[in-house]
Amino acid sequence: MTAPTSRTQRPRYTTIRDSTEDLRGIAVRRYDRAVRPDGTVGRLHQEDLAQAIGLNTDNPARKAQRGTATMPSLRYAAQILTDDGAVLDHLFRFVVLNHLLGNTDLHAKNLSFVHTRAGRTALAPAYDISMHLHSPTVRREVALQVNHKTAFDEIGWDDLLAEGQAWGMTGARCEALSAEMVSQLQAALDAEQATEDHPGVCAAAWQTVRERAAALTR
Repeated sequence: MTAPTSRTQRPRYTTIRDSTEDLRGIAVRRYDRAVRPDGTVGRLHQEDLAQAIGLNTDNPARKAQRGTATMPSLRYAAQILTDDGAVLDHLFRFVVLNHLLGNTDLHAKNLSFVHTRAGRTALAPAYDISMHLHSPTVRREVALQVNHKTAFDEIGWDDLLAEGQAWGMTGARCEALSAEMVSQLQAALDAEQATEDHPGVCAAAWQTVRERAAALTR
């Protein structure tokens, strides 16, 4: 599922009926499809990180970066973008957001690129992002290492900055983007939690993300 990029693109909730209960789901427009003038639907060229680096993921465990493995990695994702002359701001924001939300499922199949008709490569819209760390049974590890670290509890502000700088970004730019993302997330949490849009999100999930944002600010 792709994340909305503005308030006007917020996902619409829909009810799916089966024989036992009503299930609440989210219907989101695909980013890799385009409606042509004649009404037909065309596909946009996109590939995930695993495809972009030629990684065979028949074994699902290979989607994640574990131990001393060098691929897949966020650095490979950055290189794909820089090889095409793209700036890395969006990728860095993406990594910071996943860190703040505690998303343990950012693996090589959940980070993608779009190849435009003009021959350029860009980071695809975010998808499959969710909050996990509030669950007492979750494995508290990132799927793609940050500054060579795997444990969420060991990754802090300095590690995020070091990761971005390893891609070739300046420390000042990484600091500015991190601070901006924390501020925007805190504002979004205040706005979203005041609505009835997310009745299925438990209090522990909200609290965990708030605490992570506050910790990163400190």
